[in-house]
Amino acid sequence: MGIERLLSQQPVHGRIIYIDMDSFFASVEQQVNPDLRGKPVAICPFLHNATSVIAASIEAKRLGVRTGTPVRMAKQLCPGLVLLADTPTSYRQFHSAIMAELAETRCQVEVRSIDEAALTVPYDLVPTAPKVAHEVQERIFKVGSQLSCSVGIASNRFLAKMATKLHKPGGIAELRPEDLPVYYELLELTDLYGISWRMERRLNRLGITTPQGFYQASHQLLEQAFGIEGTRWYLRLRGYEVDGRQTKRGMIGHQTTITPEPATEYDQIALVASQLCHRASYRLRLAGLAARCLSVGLRYSDRSKQYRRYYTHYPFWDADSCVRHASKLLKDIPLDQPVRLVDVSLSRLSPQADLTLSLFPEKTPFKQISSVVDQINGRWGRGTIKPALHLGSQQARDRIGFGNAHQMASEKTLQT
Repeated sequence: MGIERLLSQQPVHGRIIYIDMDSFFASVEQQVNPDLRGKPVAICPFLHNATSVIAASIEAKRLGVRTGTPVRMAKQLCPGLVLLADTPTSYRQFHSAIMAELAETRCQVEVRSIDEAALTVPYDLVPTAPKVAHEVQERIFKVGSQLSCSVGIASNRFLAKMATKLHKPGGIAELRPEDLPVYYELLELTDLYGISWRMERRLNRLGITTPQGFYQASHQLLEQAFGIEGTRWYLRLRGYEVDGRQTKRGMIGHQTTITPEPATEYDQIALVASQLCHRASYRLRLAGLAARCLSVGLRYSDRSKQYRRYYTHYPFWDADSCVRHASKLLKDIPLDQPVRLVDVSLSRLSPQADLTLSLFPEKTPFKQISSVVDQINGRWGRGTIKPALHLGSQQARDRIGFGNAHQMASEKTLQT
């Protein structure tokens, strides 16, 4: 559909309801442990002053503790702060329970991350979207009395997500097309989801310095500067839906910082790389993909980096192949100074269903073993079965990426 024809139609307000859980990780901890309720709580990847807060409770946020606040600073801002290491298994369990409740509505549910979801409202319910939003909040309260969500209602995902920030925590807000000119006057460019400081610089070079200026920019100017993405921004800012399409995944990777002290021995680094390979290959299988490239990167204490890549014509998705390729690459990277960070990524991805089966079945057992282990861990929890080498290691612990919508949806399918 051409843009002129699309613009001749008005966006349907109330078509999208966006759910953003309030302080999700911290709220789950308060739900599980009643002694934490009403107290400022901060979740960290590990209990060490060298790390940062990844989630803060509503009580902690009121005292200035935010996501990204260094732990040392958080303790100064809030002397009574309760610091907890994250518990990904609990967060996934509550996420699954919340998604099950949302699935009971008549809306089409799209998982956006561990703590976000977008609901497409049936056209006959659009006029009563606020009522549907209240129903959603009540359903989430059934999952846990300490859980709350902020809800945005708009004509597209972008505006509905923006609306969730208007009445946090626990509020419901609507953004109508007629509200947009005044609404954009209240914001900075980087307040818009999807606008990084790099994008802000590019816009500034076009003479666009505010969201209002961005909104008023012509389609021709944005298309000339950014191509198809410029057209998407022109429509997105006006409430037209352009973000519902499926994107093709190009890379799956994991990295971890080695704490509290950097690694100096090959065996230490190889152990961390092995754990990252198992996590990355697990996500690869969840997505039904295979890889033809694996890369390993090290970042040293002086922040310099070294990367090595392995390419193959034979696609792989099992953990054994990933570990084997990564081990070969690591032996080629110099260890002349302490290593602070290890990175493993898989690329050149393609669907497993599209692959031609190999005439040589020697790798089939490893792929079958990985599949069986995935099913057991999906049923009984991650880490139920894992290599003996990984037992007792505190590096490369299980983590949840806030943007891993693909993974959350795939895990739900695997559990089913």
